[in-house]
Amino acid sequence: MTSARILIVEDESIVALDLSNRLQDLGYTVVGQTDRGETALLKAEQLRPDLVLMDIQLKGEMDGIQAAGQIRARLFIPVIFLTAHADALSIQRAQPAEAYSYILKPFNEAALNSNIIIALYKHQMERQLRQSESRYRQLFETMAQGVVYQDAQGQIFSANPAAERILGLTLDQMLGRTSIDPRWRSIREDGADFPGEQHPAMDALRSGREATNVIMGVYNPQPDETVWIRINARPQFHPGEQSPYQVFTTFEDITAARRAESELHLLSQAVAQSANSVVITDPEGNIEYVNPKFVELTGYSLAEASGQNPRILKSGQQSQEFYQELWNTIKAGQEWRGEFHNRRKDGTMYWEEATIAPVFDSRGTIVHFIAIKENITARKQAEAEEKEQRQLAEALRNSAEALSSTLSFDGVLEQILDSVGQVVPYDAVTVTLIREGKLHHVRQRGWVERGWGEFISRTDLGVEDLPGLAGMLTSRELCLVAELPKLFNLSELAATHWVRSFAGIPICIRQQVIGFLGLSSARPNFYTAALAERLKAFASQAAVAIENARLFEQTHHYAITDGLTGLFNCRHFFDLALFEFERVRRYESDLSVIMLDVDHFKDINDVHGHPTGDEVLREIARRIQSGFRKVDIVARYGGEEFVAVMPETDLLAACQAAERVRKIIAETPFQAGGRSMSVTVSVGVAAINPDYADFNALIKAADDALYTAKAAGRNRIAWVGDINT
Repeated sequence: MTSARILIVEDESIVALDLSNRLQDLGYTVVGQTDRGETALLKAEQLRPDLVLMDIQLKGEMDGIQAAGQIRARLFIPVIFLTAHADALSIQRAQPAEAYSYILKPFNEAALNSNIIIALYKHQMERQLRQSESRYRQLFETMAQGVVYQDAQGQIFSANPAAERILGLTLDQMLGRTSIDPRWRSIREDGADFPGEQHPAMDALRSGREATNVIMGVYNPQPDETVWIRINARPQFHPGEQSPYQVFTTFEDITAARRAESELHLLSQAVAQSANSVVITDPEGNIEYVNPKFVELTGYSLAEASGQNPRILKSGQQSQEFYQELWNTIKAGQEWRGEFHNRRKDGTMYWEEATIAPVFDSRGTIVHFIAIKENITARKQAEAEEKEQRQLAEALRNSAEALSSTLSFDGVLEQILDSVGQVVPYDAVTVTLIREGKLHHVRQRGWVERGWGEFISRTDLGVEDLPGLAGMLTSRELCLVAELPKLFNLSELAATHWVRSFAGIPICIRQQVIGFLGLSSARPNFYTAALAERLKAFASQAAVAIENARLFEQTHHYAITDGLTGLFNCRHFFDLALFEFERVRRYESDLSVIMLDVDHFKDINDVHGHPTGDEVLREIARRIQSGFRKVDIVARYGGEEFVAVMPETDLLAACQAAERVRKIIAETPFQAGGRSMSVTVSVGVAAINPDYADFNALIKAADDALYTAKAAGRNRIAWVGDINT
């Protein structure tokens, strides 16, 4: 054992020398000695001895009691008084210095040694206790959990900083409070009040038993919100007593955890209800979870897929290198994107576009892989069909370029006539379309010049009236004949006597015959099988061009039309209305704007559902349009709001029109969603005048009038300005 280091403070040098010798004989190390209190304090600070033997009577102004008190307070070094003074006053003065022993001179070595051993041991225990208390205090002050101490009456007498933070109160604000205090505003998980008498701390004091894992919401005034805490309360007892003298409560803030749990539940629901397949595997690729969309797409249930490797979906259409590259990527912690050509449980094939990503734990270790996959089979099929179409277009590049040079329907028909002759020669040609079961020769060349103009212009013939066309309609196949009159029973028409060969082919769009392309030649047997194949290819291109033109017209229609009501949409409305506004202003004419809004439309949606609401809007649009002139510009403005611009119409006439439309809507019940209901509108009217700087100002005036009508009770019209009757 290392010998203790001792500082001797003694005013008599002979006694100090004798004491030093004795200590060394006992195995101690004397690190220094002095006869003054001031010097003792300095030496103790410099030498840091394990023990100080201190005489009370010293030289200088500071006696041993004063020096011992400062050494104890500043350096925490144990002191033993070694003195000849045994009077009550000296002993009383020595007590505040907290000396470890008080030895009277003269003394023997045994007494000295035992006192030193006991003092050193007590100091060691005290040091350990201080360290333990320091660690406890540090833990108490820095722990993330809140800690609150309450006495036997439930009154708070201590709390750590975490408790102050979580509860939003300082210790001073909490002191003396009990858990019954209504200011806590505590609630249960279901939102019901949490009575203070049932607080875990009060329950522990009352029952003497520990209360654990109690969830409670407590009002925190700092963020002005409820924080959620998990509480444990433990009663404490004095030895031999049955009633607790205090309870300490620990609690943690689980607000973020509850929020995260809610978000996790939401995420789980999103995954389960996702329109895409979701697969989660372990780090080795074994399936742990598949969502319902995966089950629907592949035919494998969760039970069947669990524990399996995703290779159960392999079709053999993709190489081993493909899968190895995928695996290398995700095992390296990177995201992989690509497409799978997989096989369902029933053996049918399908395509998926997938994103596979690793999932890491807090240490950065891969713990799962997650795959999100979209069924792209339909897209792949469309791409394959598109590829075939591109190959066909390449074969007929020249004619295709000509046919695609315009998107005008009339322009396409003209291009067909211009281009077909470059693919298959003719003396006369017709493009015939079927409209409502009747034949319409929409384009021709070479027939009017030969006296067939009257027949070409007829629109009363059906397909069944011309057997040749009827045959093509049924077979959808090309028709080659040597004599046109014999085929079509038109021998009575002298104008056809020159025809010797005919090639006809149906124009098909998505397997539907929409018309015919007919070529005639004055030369017998002119249309060979080779020309027939060229005509087939051209007819396909012509069909595409016609379809494109129709789609363009439809697209243009959709671009200016509201999809629900069929009225103009807001953007196109403004294009037309601004033109009319500028025209009317330039010529100082009349123009009025009418704004209409369906009354209580939200109630219709809420009570009867949005599909019924859509039916109502469509019927309202129809009735509104029926109440205006063809020259008026009527549009859906947005939501349940409609607008109309009436050119050449003053305020009086516009109000009359608005009232007419209002009655059309209000007086006849609506049949929607299988039920009858009454619907009304509020209407605002404004007419152009110099006060309106632009069209937007006029619109705003009508809108203001609309809100005036609503404020006045709805189902009425209101207007801005004076009506001249």
